[in-house]
Amino acid sequence: WQGEFDNSTGDMIMTAQYEYLIPIVEGEYSVTNSQVRIWDLEQSITAAVGFPVSIDAKGKITGLYTDRNGENFTVVKVKGKVKISRGQLIAKYSYKEKSFIDGIKGKRSYKAVATLDGTRLNVMQKEAREISSFSQQVTDSTGNYVLDFSAVSVNEKGKYTGNVVLTLDSGAKYMLLAKGKYNIKKDVVKMSLKGSKTLKVGYKLSSGISFKMLIDGDGMIKAISAKVLGQKVIAGTLSIAENVNP
Repeated sequence: WQGEFDNSTGDMIMTAQYEYLIPIVEGEYSVTNSQVRIWDLEQSITAAVGFPVSIDAKGKITGLYTDRNGENFTVVKVKGKVKISRGQLIAKYSYKEKSFIDGIKGKRSYKAVATLDGTRLNVMQKEAREISSFSQQVTDSTGNYVLDFSAVSVNEKGKYTGNVVLTLDSGAKYMLLAKGKYNIKKDVVKMSLKGSKTLKVGYKLSSGISFKMLIDGDGMIKAISAKVLGQKVIAGTLSIAENVNP
């Protein structure tokens, strides 16, 4: 409180002054909560089909393999999608192969459904009238990830801007545009992260990735929802991640 004397009336006027600290959101946040895992299945699907495939930020699976030796050749195309169905992570893809070896034409195709069970990927293949299945350990992915807010700044009005780097446990990196606002009454930062259509050197294309989160005044992520690699994750009113490297 601060007092000021009014000479015209002889009254003492008391005014209240409030100070608040705008939270600084910076450094790395390690997200390990099981409710908001993001699985990178790119290397696992690669192992299943036998040649490199890619999974974009929206969960689209694509792969092309070619082998040519003179007149002989083999061409294989893989297309599919990663999605969440009834709470289950599923990757569906088709495998189509054409070949010409020593004058003999060949064709082979099958459809596959890969489901995640714990840390294992169960793959069921339907080829012609035959159905086969196998299980393999998920390659280089635990579902954990890191959000690096080192390049995010805040002004005197509590507005946050900058870039955040999302690093999956597989090592894949995505640069996201960050925007946020501090709510004084609730003592919480509302932060949104969004991918870009521009490919950044050293990062994978992030278009289609989005995050929304609440960060409290102590720098703890309290709620999060996201769309990444065809997966939707959401969790609220719990301690999801704290700053591990401010």
